[in-house]
Amino acid sequence: MGTAAVYRKSLTASAVLVATLLFSISFYVYSSAFIYRWVSGYTSITNIKLVDIASNPYPLCIGISRTSRSALYFTDFETLPSGWYQYGGQVEINPNGYRGSALSIADNDQGNVADNVLYIYGYDLRSYTEFWVSAKMRNTTAMFAMNIAFFDNAASPPRNIWTVPIFASSGGYAGINPGTVSVYYWNQSSGWQRIAGPVSITNYNPANWYTVVVRYSRSGNRNLFDVYVYDPNGVLVASIINAQQTSRSRPRYVGFAVDDGRLDVISTALFDDFIVSTADPRRIMFENLPGAGYTVEVMDSLGNLVNSTRTTGTTALLGIVTDIVVGTGLNGKLRVRYPNNMLCLVTSIPTSDATVGGDTYRVTWGPPTVDTASRTVAAYIGYGGNRTVGPLFNISVYPGDTRYTYIELDTASSSIPSTLNLNISIISALGAQSSKVLIVNGVVQSSSTSAVALQGSNNYVLIEGFFTSRGWQATLNLNIVACSTPNLSICVITPVTVYLSTV
Repeated sequence: MGTAAVYRKSLTASAVLVATLLFSISFYVYSSAFIYRWVSGYTSITNIKLVDIASNPYPLCIGISRTSRSALYFTDFETLPSGWYQYGGQVEINPNGYRGSALSIADNDQGNVADNVLYIYGYDLRSYTEFWVSAKMRNTTAMFAMNIAFFDNAASPPRNIWTVPIFASSGGYAGINPGTVSVYYWNQSSGWQRIAGPVSITNYNPANWYTVVVRYSRSGNRNLFDVYVYDPNGVLVASIINAQQTSRSRPRYVGFAVDDGRLDVISTALFDDFIVSTADPRRIMFENLPGAGYTVEVMDSLGNLVNSTRTTGTTALLGIVTDIVVGTGLNGKLRVRYPNNMLCLVTSIPTSDATVGGDTYRVTWGPPTVDTASRTVAAYIGYGGNRTVGPLFNISVYPGDTRYTYIELDTASSSIPSTLNLNISIISALGAQSSKVLIVNGVVQSSSTSAVALQGSNNYVLIEGFFTSRGWQATLNLNIVACSTPNLSICVITPVTVYLSTV
């Protein structure tokens, strides 16, 4: 065992004698060794354990990394995207998107292909026999039909168009029911024909944002469509499964189409959260979680919780159909919580990236190594955008005793690189938390916590921090100061050396 020191802030000669006798009688069996400071010197008492350290049952979460992305393209329409082709109408950015801005497409009765205004993304999908498309859409002014659409051409006017319209009004046509979804096909020679539908949208509200998800596949000479419509709460409100159309032509491009029907007014629809993917974009996957009972969360760039789920094993599927291109299409956060709901990890997505449907993420974690004989602790923590939060080790107190305990960082003997950002605090078994040792960019802002009353063995040292980049390590020499009274008059010092590094 290491050596623990005991000191007293002020003593009279008689008080020293009484305190010494009490220590010898009451605490002889529990602390390995400590040094009691007399007025005129030191005395050593061995084989006493007033406080000690132990492993915590929870591991530390170290980081989250994306291992795969099935999205071929995505945009949240914060600005007008490049690589799109417009046929008729007015296309601009509207500030009133689902999150941030949205794409506004107005039919000004100048649509010159299939009587629709077309906006087509110019990426050729002919090499894919299956892909998914999703977007949010909302009617704003007297729109007849707002569509996710599929085209055989982009740079030149399409000759074949497949559409998935939500009808917001009858458009002046008999037999068209507002609040329905269908699948249509248009050919420049034969005109329009309905492939499937109409299917009523449950509790349709034209002011709502609806998420439309379409799975397209090609089988032989058949084009097949599965359609799913979700309300703003992520509830499935309509679906069309296995809509089929036989044709030598097949979709190669995707985008939007809008039509005001026979209304002869300028009608507008808004579109947001557009994605083209080779896999189902309604969910993301987390792999290599520590076990059952952990919670994973997705936060958008505005601080909104998109969704969360509790794990039943080491993998988790999290639905994000309410916000498939999360937030405003950039940054955001992924979070992991312990089974007791305490934070384990916060991963910040950089502003150059986003979380989108179909992503797969891997969680890295590992338990600290606690050597009670040498009182050393070694642990990996996050780096970059990964902020580790969790218990580093437990502090045990002699049964039936109360120790008013705080931590001091010995800055002179510690090795702290400029890349380290770290908070250290004590959490008692009853949930009380001390103030924090604070290190910012390698500079110690606070070298001591406040004191917390500790009892039993379920107290722990909580860390929260990260290195700014990979390949760094730090050595922190901590003193656990455990005192017998609230005024911190007689205290045992237990030194602990902590080694932190990145994976």
